[in-house]
Amino acid sequence: DAHHERTQRRRLVDDALVPRLFLGRWPGRVARDLARRRLGAARRGGIDADAVSPGHRGQAALLAATVVNLPFGTLYAFSVFLKPMEALLGATRAEMGFVFGLATVTLTVGMNFAPQLYRRLSPVTLALACGLTSGLGLVLAASASGFTQFALGYGVLFGPGAGVLFIIAQQAVNQTVIVRRGLANG
Repeated sequence: DAHHERTQRRRLVDDALVPRLFLGRWPGRVARDLARRRLGAARRGGIDADAVSPGHRGQAALLAATVVNLPFGTLYAFSVFLKPMEALLGATRAEMGFVFGLATVTLTVGMNFAPQLYRRLSPVTLALACGLTSGLGLVLAASASGFTQFALGYGVLFGPGAGVLFIIAQQAVNQTVIVRRGLANG
């Protein structure tokens, strides 16, 4: 059994040497870490993310980015719903313009702060926090009975969360898609 484990380790390390050409300055450490993760996952009977083919990771990243960014399209479609929202909320065109402007500014702020947050928090934690914030903002905006609640939900909560999520999703696509990157990012 010990011989089998040594052979398995050797095979995993050999398999891990291939990516070292693409991973940067410390290929030995990267290969060892990759082999340890694979061996640990095999021992636990779990699935290792590195065992998934790069093509499938890219497809998963594109699908996730598409799903995460669907609510982002509400900014582009804001003008389509402008008159019904004005009537429903009893808001003026200037107030609705303010909410749109606030959402655009906070979205941009979220996009610009995303790299700093990405360095400090894990992508999963960051995505969940921003997803919850954006989702809460959309729920608050959808149930709004007045201008203030709508501005808080859509402009203050949804905007920055959607901006950070957009950058995280774009980064995932950039890191995983191998073929036709320009098409995936375009």
